[in-house]
Amino acid sequence: MQTFCSRITGKLLGHGNIKRTTNKEFYLQFIHSKEDACWANYCYEQLEEKLPFKQPFLTYSKASAERYVIQSEPSPLLENLYDNWYQKNQKQLPFALIEKYMTKETLAWWYQDHGHLKKRRDQTIEKLLLSRSRFTKEQLELLILLLIKIFGLHFSYDEQKRLVLYDALQIHYFLSLVAPYMQPCMKRKMKTVTPLKKIANRTTITLTKNIALQSPTKDINDTLHHYLPLIQSSFDNKRRW
Repeated sequence: MQTFCSRITGKLLGHGNIKRTTNKEFYLQFIHSKEDACWANYCYEQLEEKLPFKQPFLTYSKASAERYVIQSEPSPLLENLYDNWYQKNQKQLPFALIEKYMTKETLAWWYQDHGHLKKRRDQTIEKLLLSRSRFTKEQLELLILLLIKIFGLHFSYDEQKRLVLYDALQIHYFLSLVAPYMQPCMKRKMKTVTPLKKIANRTTITLTKNIALQSPTKDINDTLHHYLPLIQSSFDNKRRW
């Protein structure tokens, strides 16, 4: 049950919504673009152990391209979730519930639903976004504090009320957290190998007079060979490599 709650928390932070019928029955619905149908299918396959689903279908409107709709059967399991996530039919953030069920997988589901990895032309990473524009600034600030507390991730938010990471080390740390749960169809949101830039054909190092090298290349190589095994990575509070 813990895994189910963690996954559905990620979905509700993303594209997922719980709907209530006139008969006071509750069902889960999430809508994705046709191109992301594989991700939508993966989500309902992971959730259907606890939540039966109807057959997915495509819908089309003049305002948007084809969309892939996944909808569950009515379930009493969703009633308590609805009470926590909605007030007067408006979605809110139940912080106690989010903190209880927030895991790396929750973060990965949210990111694959509503995240974006913006890259420059040379494929280096510029920033990482978690879109969540429907909530107030106060809710976003509390969500930021929650992500600091649980993962040590220091998000800010922009004018469009999207959570943003600019720091390269924090972005790489975030991507390392979600990597085990990323699906192949979400490759665009994963780190890619950055092409090596051409370096200078010749490098000049100026040494002080008290350093005398008889055989510069050999001496430097010998020194590197001796000290490289002693160098170790350090990990400081999940924030810096």
